[in-house]
Amino acid sequence: FYQLNPMPTPKKPNPTRSKTPLSKKPSLALLLGTAGVFVLGGAVAWVVLRRQPSATNVPLGAELVPQDALIAISVSTNPDQWEQLQKFGTPQTRASLNQGLQQLRDRVLDANGYSYEEDIQPWVGEEAMLALLPKLPGEDIPTPEPVPSPSPSPTENNGDNDPSDNPAGSEGAVGSTAPQQPMLAVLPIARPENARNLLNEANLSGKPLVERTYNGIVIRETQNTTEQNLSFAVFDARFLAIANNPRAIEEAVDTFQSGESIVETPGYASSLQQIQAPEPLARLYVNIPVAAAFAAAGSSRPGTPENLGQMQQNQGLAATIKLEADGVLVKGVSWLKPDSNKTLTVENNARTMPSRLPANTSLMISGGNLQRLWQDYAQGAAANPIAPIPPERLQQGIQSSLGMDWEQDFLAWMNGEFAIALVPANQNEAEPFVAALAILAQTKDRRTAETALKKLDAAMEENQGFTVAPAEIAGQDVVNWTSQFGGLTATRGWLDGNIAFLVLGAPVAETIVPKPEESLAESDFFQRAVPTDLEPNNGHFLADLDRASANIFSIVQLPPGLRTLTGGIRSIGVTAAVSNDRATRYDVFVSLKKSDEPVPVPTLSPSPSPDPSP
Repeated sequence: FYQLNPMPTPKKPNPTRSKTPLSKKPSLALLLGTAGVFVLGGAVAWVVLRRQPSATNVPLGAELVPQDALIAISVSTNPDQWEQLQKFGTPQTRASLNQGLQQLRDRVLDANGYSYEEDIQPWVGEEAMLALLPKLPGEDIPTPEPVPSPSPSPTENNGDNDPSDNPAGSEGAVGSTAPQQPMLAVLPIARPENARNLLNEANLSGKPLVERTYNGIVIRETQNTTEQNLSFAVFDARFLAIANNPRAIEEAVDTFQSGESIVETPGYASSLQQIQAPEPLARLYVNIPVAAAFAAAGSSRPGTPENLGQMQQNQGLAATIKLEADGVLVKGVSWLKPDSNKTLTVENNARTMPSRLPANTSLMISGGNLQRLWQDYAQGAAANPIAPIPPERLQQGIQSSLGMDWEQDFLAWMNGEFAIALVPANQNEAEPFVAALAILAQTKDRRTAETALKKLDAAMEENQGFTVAPAEIAGQDVVNWTSQFGGLTATRGWLDGNIAFLVLGAPVAETIVPKPEESLAESDFFQRAVPTDLEPNNGHFLADLDRASANIFSIVQLPPGLRTLTGGIRSIGVTAAVSNDRATRYDVFVSLKKSDEPVPVPTLSPSPSPDPSP
């Protein structure tokens, strides 16, 4: 309005008429005109704000991602970040990463005649968004194998949202295989002038594009290609959205126009604010209820409706990933729905356990309350189809081998700090075990704990055939268990009167009793490996893979791919803290190895295609 009807130049005020007489009232036309300007201005502002993210710290492109997306991850497009990442890891892990990038290049770019450096990099914004969407109505995902389907040509949509009136939106309309898991990529357009030629092309590598309109947005699609068919659209000259499914691109249109994106998910923007970092490599969001339901659908133990209902109390998990000089720092947060019945207990009491373990400890998990941790885990694991340890399996194992109840005989008194650790054996001695499992549990009820531990002594003697005898370490009373077959030994006792300990395997109890000569908490390694910003906190996790690899891999057989990945990691350190009754914070530092051995980096440019054969 100001540009169309500029205001006249104001006159200098007259000192003798500095005030309007009170008796003079504004005209009705002026009142109505002023009200109209405010109403129109408010409407315009509402539309503009509705189309923008509600917070400045949310990833670019998040406003196109539907709220029911399983996972959304934004990655930096800064080549310096990816060059720095290439310096980490072993030659094997770097080669594995490069192979993944090359496969992505071959499938998405080369197959359609594009080069990232020449066609995408000149105009793309500072980060790109990739989202995994849930199964869309009428589609069976995943499918065992590709199934041919008819491919009628899409027709222009008149703006209706009914998929039955939209051939391109119906199952099998575009493409020659059964529907894939819908995925959506959003590329911000930072320099429209550089993107114009690319976006105005009528074909991809000689393949004609079919054009249609959905709710006023022009959508272009490949059709009947031997590679993956794609749908893409431009939004307000600000975003290029690409999908492997015609309905997925329509979901992006509906989300952009309604404003009901992940940005509006309760707690999304505020949670990202807690974990923001300058120049992150990536930012991740997991929709826990949707992802849990998706995982349960393909699991061999999907869980009961009641258990799945427990997962619906959760809202999301978000993480910011940032490159550091020696590795990767991940700041994470998980939170509950604002109307959930479940609440968290704010109890950040983990303080002393790392100081009670020796400096050479290679694996440790500590916390403020073992009883509560197990209760929370058991409740979540019942609804989590990929939980590593089913709670009932541990309960049944203890009952069958010892004749004791896990919750009544043990957890009932384990209501304080705890630590579970892997401590290497003394290298100067020939031991049948390379390490020992150490368990420390603080109690507020030593009498109950003593009763349970004596019952455990009897069970080990009667049921397992161990010899149980009193002993002494540094003037302190302990109890030793010795296997009748030799080799396996265990020592249990007390620290400071209220911390029960059990060491099973290699004889390393003297490194704990009465206290370590050099503690893990005091070691330079711990202070470098474990993030310390969260104070007070609810516990730590530490894995020194350089030292623990031999011990862990001798017990757990990892898949070759995962073992290759862990080969590039020096250590993993985690600190957790309960922020409030609905959110938990996590800081994770992954220390990575560096290698000077060069590994070829695949250039994201088209490779020569082989001659087509019949």
